Amino acid sequence: MKSNNMIKQNNGQVMILSVMLLGGVLLSASAVAGLLTLYQIKSANDAVNSAKALYAADAGVESASWAYFKGDIGNIPVPVFNDTSVSVVIQSSLAPTSINITSKGFAAGNKVIRILETIFENVSP
Repeated sequence: MKSNNMIKQNNGQVMILSVMLLGGVLLSASAVAGLLTLYQIKSANDAVNSAKALYAADAGVESASWAYFKGDIGNIPVPVFNDTSVSVVIQSSLAPTSINITSKGFAAGNKVIRILETIFENVSP
C-alpha cells in the first residue's frame, strides 16, 4: 500500500516539470523571433540611409559636372537637402587633359558614406 501512495504523490511533479520545460522552449523561440525581427528592422533602416547617401553623392557629381560644363569649376554650388542628416562634400582636380570629380554623400549623422567619382577627359579630334 505504501508504494501506491508514493506513486500518486509523485504524479503532479512530472506535470509541473513538463509545463516548465514547455514554457522555457516557447520563451526561447519568442526571444529568437524577436531578435530576428529587430535585425530586419535595422537592415531596412540601413538601406534607406544608404540610398540617401548615394543620392546625395549623385547630386554632388551633377552639381560639379554642371559647373564644369558651364565653365566655372571654381564655383561649385553645394546641393541643399531637406533632411538635416544628409550632406555632401565635393572635390575636383583639374589635369591638363581631364577633370576628376569626387563626391561623398553622408547620411544618418555621417554614419553612412557613399562615394561617387567621375572623370571627364578631353579628347582631341
